[in-house]
Amino acid sequence: MVFQPFGFHFEVSSTSSPAEVKSSIRSKCRRFFDPKNGARGWIVGPLICLWFSAFDKHGPMLFGIISQDINGTRIRGRAGSDINGVLAFTLFIPIMLCVGVAMSLDQAAWLGQWNILGFVFLVGGALIYWIAHKDRWDAEPLVRFLKNALLVKKSAEMRSIQQQMRNGLTLLVNGEISSIPLSREIIKEALLCTGADDFIVLEESPEYYIQTIGQSGGYVVEMRKGCDSLHFAAIRRHSSQSLKNFDILTFNEAMVLFTAYASATEIPASFSWEPINRTR
Repeated sequence: MVFQPFGFHFEVSSTSSPAEVKSSIRSKCRRFFDPKNGARGWIVGPLICLWFSAFDKHGPMLFGIISQDINGTRIRGRAGSDINGVLAFTLFIPIMLCVGVAMSLDQAAWLGQWNILGFVFLVGGALIYWIAHKDRWDAEPLVRFLKNALLVKKSAEMRSIQQQMRNGLTLLVNGEISSIPLSREIIKEALLCTGADDFIVLEESPEYYIQTIGQSGGYVVEMRKGCDSLHFAAIRRHSSQSLKNFDILTFNEAMVLFTAYASATEIPASFSWEPINRTR
């Protein structure tokens, strides 16, 4: 496994021009201090920077370069957890080395204290890099946002999808009831803005619902139909994962399951609902 404390590499492309792509990204970004989670940031020339939360300064972040190619527009860069903090710490390392050398040369008595300080700095740095590497996939929602924003022109297939939403459903985003009438686009927007530990619930009543929570850059999806014995987890058929673990689903997979529930249609044969007590 490649060690990636500075985030994972991403590349997305579009057949639209850079000007169209930039305009689409800006129109879909949240305002800087919008309290709800979701992509926000800036574009200056070919550079783009996005982050996910107005309050979590150590949260997911994305840096990229927007360029034009023969097919349209390409955005390449890195996305990860606390990239700015890791960069700041990395730039601080040579300063600490210079201070340590100066202290040890100035007076031998400083050497023991510097050794202790250097050890603490080394352990703390290793912890910072490891956490950034471990949580790097928390930035996947930002890459998903870019992919969606680059769909400047919807395909005929996307325009033809018009599932009829059932009446009596309520959408909750992190416990807050959505005031916007339920539609496929509202579900899509909610799932796109689902980060680590964010949760989305689409319910008929408190005991009848489908829900998801953001984990490892993907989604864990559950459904309940009343009592505890009718509480299920979405599992890919022939999944390589043990039923002791939940399957981490992609955005498209979660979207399919939520849309099927909202429109009272059958889920694809590639999925099954397994009782929760069998998945734990």
